[in-house]
Order: sequence, then structure tokens, then C-alpha cells
Amino acid sequence: MPIIAERCYNNPIPNGKNYMPAYDNIRQLPTRPTNFSDPAEKAIHDKMVSLVERMLALHKQSPRAPQEQVIVKREIESTDGGIDRLVYKLYGLSEEEITIVEGEK
Repeated sequence: MPIIAERCYNNPIPNGKNYMPAYDNIRQLPTRPTNFSDPAEKAIHDKMVSLVERMLALHKQSPRAPQEQVIVKREIESTDGGIDRLVYKLYGLSEEEITIVEGEK
């Protein structure tokens, strides 16, 4: 589990079948405002929005055929990887830091 998820779900609050992240844990996560006057940062923001919208659309799909399920799963993994790479770029993580965040796979 990625470090960010571990921080959020370290002390989850039960919510029926699912667990909601503890609010105090989320508040402690480092955030960085986007500088929309910087074209590079705006481009990263716009790409992130696009990837998140894509992820939401993929999760709404209900493929029935096994082949379609595999395709959607791969698209979700690819989109997730794209989001991760943008976050790493936004926060200026080094390769060493990315390895720490991702852990062993």
C-alpha cells in the first residue's frame, strides 16, 4: 500500500462495509497549491484533472466479458501510474524517493 494511503488509513473509521480515512490523518498530509500563472504547473493540473476524470469513468464501467475486464483493469492500472508520476513530478521527488514511496513491487 502506498505511503499516502497508509497515512490516511492508519486509523480508519468504520463505515459499513468500507473504511473511511480518518480526517485527522488526511489533514496531516502535505499539500501544495497550484500556481495557475505558471504554464508548467497549470499543464500538470490539467493533466491530473483529465486522469482523475478518466479513472472515475473507468470505475463506473461494468464489463461482463473476461477480456473486457482485463482491458479495463489494465487501463485503471495505467491511469493510476500516470497519476502517480504527475504527483511525483509536482512534489519534485527523486528516483530514490519514488522507490521509497512505491516500496517493493
